Parts: sequence; C-alpha cells; structure tokens
Amino acid sequence: MAKKPTKNGYDFDFDNNLDDDSNGEERRPQPFPIAETIAALHQTDHFEAVLPAGAVYGLSDLVDESVAALKQAWPAIPVEQRRRTVRLLAEISETNFDLDFEALSYLAFEDPDPEVRAEAVGMTWYVDSERMYHRLMKLVKDEAPVVRAAAVEGLGRYIRDGELEEFDARLAEQAQRVVLARYDDLREDDEVRRHALEAISFCGNPRVPDMIYEAYYSDDLPMKVSALFAMGSSCDARWKDIVLKELNNREPEIRFEAVRAAGQLELSAAVRRLIELAYEDDYEIRLMSIWAMGEIGSKEAREALAGIMELADQNEDDELAEAAEEALGMASLVGEHFFPMFNLEDDLDDVDDFDYALDDDYDDFGDYDEDDEADGNGWASLN
Repeated sequence: MAKKPTKNGYDFDFDNNLDDDSNGEERRPQPFPIAETIAALHQTDHFEAVLPAGAVYGLSDLVDESVAALKQAWPAIPVEQRRRTVRLLAEISETNFDLDFEALSYLAFEDPDPEVRAEAVGMTWYVDSERMYHRLMKLVKDEAPVVRAAAVEGLGRYIRDGELEEFDARLAEQAQRVVLARYDDLREDDEVRRHALEAISFCGNPRVPDMIYEAYYSDDLPMKVSALFAMGSSCDARWKDIVLKELNNREPEIRFEAVRAAGQLELSAAVRRLIELAYEDDYEIRLMSIWAMGEIGSKEAREALAGIMELADQNEDDELAEAAEEALGMASLVGEHFFPMFNLEDDLDDVDDFDYALDDDYDDFGDYDEDDEADGNGWASLN
C-alpha cells in the first residue's frame, strides 16, 4: 500500500512500523508504556516530529491508571502538538479498526483549546455508547462554534441508529430535538446549522424535506453542499432529478456530494456520468464515484469498475485499485439481487435528457437534562 500523507505534520506510516512474526506475517505493534508514550508527545520539534507506531498504540485502549497519568501530563504538551496528535488519531481511526481512542477522547473533550475538543469528536465516529451520546449532548452547548458543529455531527449517528432501531428511541428523539433547535436558531453559526441539517437527514422527521429544500435553494454554497449530503442520507426518491443534475455542477464540493447521493439513492441513470467522473482530476471525486458505482451495482457499473481496477493496477495506483476492488465486491453482491431503490424505467427515461458530456461550460430542542447522563467508570470518574 502506497504511503498517504497525513494532514497533521507527523511523518507516520504504519507500514514502516509493523513487526513481523516468525511466519513473516504482520502483527500489531507493541504499545509503548504510558510514560514512553507521553515522552513521545513531548517532542519539541513540532514540524519534524515522528510519532512512533508504539506511541499511537500506546494511546489506544487506555486503562484507568494510564488515563490518570496522561491527564496529568496533557496540559504541559504544547497546544499545537495536542491538536496534531488528536487530528492524527482521528485520521488513523478511520482505517485502522484495531485502535480504540474512546478513553482518550473524554480527556480531550476537556481540553481548553476548542480545536482539540472538536477534533476529539472525530476520534469517536465508531463509538455508539450511551456514555458518548451524553458527552456529545453536553458538547452541543460548548461556547466554541467549531465544537458545537462537531458535536451535532456526532449526534447524527445516534439519530440514524435510532431510526434503524439500533439505539434507544427516546434518546434518539431527544437528539433530534436538540439538533432541530440548533438549525432553527438563526443566530447560530452557519457551520453548526449545516451539520444540524446533515444530522437530522438520517431520520424520517417530517420537517426534513422542507429543510433540505430551504438549504438547497439558499445562496450559501456550503449550505447547498449540506443539502446534497442530506438528500442522499435521507434515501428519499424525490431528490433523484436534482442529484442527477448536480453531477454536472461546476463546484467540486457539489459534484462530490451529488456523487455520494447518487450511490446512496442507487441511481442507475447516474452510472454513465459516474464513469466519467471516475477519471476526472479531482481524486476525492474519483474515489467517491467508484464507491457510488459499487452501491448501485448494475451490470454497467460492474463492468466499469473492473476496467478501472485494471487500469489502476497498470498505473500502480494502489489506493484507486483497492477502492475499485472493494466497490466491485459490493457491486457483485448487489448485482446478484439487483432491484434499484427507485423505478428503473423512470431512471432510464431520465437518461435521454441528461447531459453526460465533460465540458467546461457545465450548467450550472426540548431541553437536555444532564441528570439523565449515565454514570461512567474509569475516566468519567476523574472528571
């Protein structure tokens, strides 16, 4: 796997830090003791720092004694170092499922720096506990807009899980009320309102369609981007025509979210355009187009993914090849029982009116009762 640069300034690569066992197979790096991990975090050369894999693993699955030691040492670590550490761990957690930074996140939520608090939410995207839910509900009241925005975004997964009956319905409804209150407050920061729209779109709340329409037809580009995100996550057929149109939008942020929505809505009429977008210069749009075709799973999508995977292999683009392989696997599963989310004939009728040409001239809250918070052990007892 080719090394990907991180956004945080640490020169970190798991591939260079993995030990081999006697059979030559990769194994989990040995976590540093907490004292050695803290020493690594205290490196003073911030812009050339290398955070060893052992230190990263040393911050995972913290026990009470380690949390207490880290809590005492944390304030003395330079703020920029704390920011980059939390940002790095959030990035790593997206792809490395061996690691669990939940205990560390509770410490970071108390950091005096709002950027650290906000980034800490990103470390916990996989956590679905009630304890984390209650902490996010507190962070929604944070004085810093960037933290409120992150917390509202984090509540979206609880709203979604409540809709899927995978989380307590009462708590999920309470989260809906909190999120709606943030959206309805016109004095609230725009980023918070955007994330509130995205979070509430995961459920069948009757207000969602009107909120999406309002955001989509606003003059604010970021709000329109969030509207496209919400169209996809709502899984509502009414957005099909808008999503197909916005695949040709000039703005890459709009195109990216339209691509995502096309996959979530399983729009077979979008496949031809997605094939084109899979070869455009914007790498993130290319990856998302590949993912979307995997979600759609039609014969045309599967053939396109096979071709993309072959070309990526020839070009030694490991990331693109892996993305295409994963999408093809998903598409094959979908293809075995291919029933589009929406009527296929309607989708095909749309194709005649859909311009796929790559051209430079694209047309363009009830109150939260903190007494409800569940008692926690370990780190919670240190707060």
